[in-house]
Amino acid sequence: MVDVIGMGNAIVDITAAAAEVSSLIEFHDACKGGFFRTTPEAFAIIKGRLKNGRSCCGGSVANSLKAMSILGISAGFAGKVGDDVEGLKFKAELKDYGVKSLLATDSAAPTLILVHDDGEKSMCGKMGASKFIYPQDIDWTAAEQAKLIFVEGYWLDHNAETVGKIVDFAFSRGIKTALTLSDPIIVRENLPTLETLLPKIDIILGNENEFGALGKKEFKTAVMTKGAKGVDLFDRGTWSSFTAPKVGRICNTSGAGDAFAGGFLSGLMKGQTPAEAVCLGQLCAANVLLRSESVVGHDFKVNAFYEELTKNDATD
Repeated sequence: MVDVIGMGNAIVDITAAAAEVSSLIEFHDACKGGFFRTTPEAFAIIKGRLKNGRSCCGGSVANSLKAMSILGISAGFAGKVGDDVEGLKFKAELKDYGVKSLLATDSAAPTLILVHDDGEKSMCGKMGASKFIYPQDIDWTAAEQAKLIFVEGYWLDHNAETVGKIVDFAFSRGIKTALTLSDPIIVRENLPTLETLLPKIDIILGNENEFGALGKKEFKTAVMTKGAKGVDLFDRGTWSSFTAPKVGRICNTSGAGDAFAGGFLSGLMKGQTPAEAVCLGQLCAANVLLRSESVVGHDFKVNAFYEELTKNDATD
């Protein structure tokens, strides 16, 4: 089986320049850097105006698992995809990255990622098949053999009961759990549920806006990404800060946080200290920031990339 099982929305991401839909800027500019919601009609209009979109297997946890697989961690993805072209593409790309498919099948819909001139993104998705996850959609036999279960906070929106069962399942068996907060809106709308789950979750990951929505809480381990301001780590009862590496011109912020999560969790699974794992996560995030795609490249090599960043720092 696999060492880590990621559980999240199985989404085919379509990435394009935000300028392609500049006439609809009111939909996506107000939520720059996060997730925006639209009606199905507005979603169809935006999708229809994208002429140069690039599609790839996405979703927060799926992106993290790609990074983990590249770093040598045995990973599987549990979610739900459509019985259609996009679903087949999702499964094929997981396989290409060496991530085992533990997917259920239903109908599907894509997520749109609009990249602004400064590399920041706005996202909008219609969940399709991945919207509702029931306990019977989970491979509990595989989950019982995992060392880590990594759950996407987006699942709380429609599947809080299933998330609760997953966390209780892992907690009762001594399996470590990690949860990504996903989005401030998700946090605010599911705060009572999160407050119930937090004592049983080993690792919480998110950005500063998501932690701001969560408020002051008790954690076992928590990692807060702050973009160019670096990363804050809560470990053994104390917060510590890490500066961000210089990366030059940012091409696309989409997926950088996912890559960080994948690198950080990989570091922990390799026996690194949380502080060492933060540094590995930052290298993975930097690799994505310099790419037009929202995933860590197949050719990513930790030492070589670290040397390249160091060289760039020295010449700036």
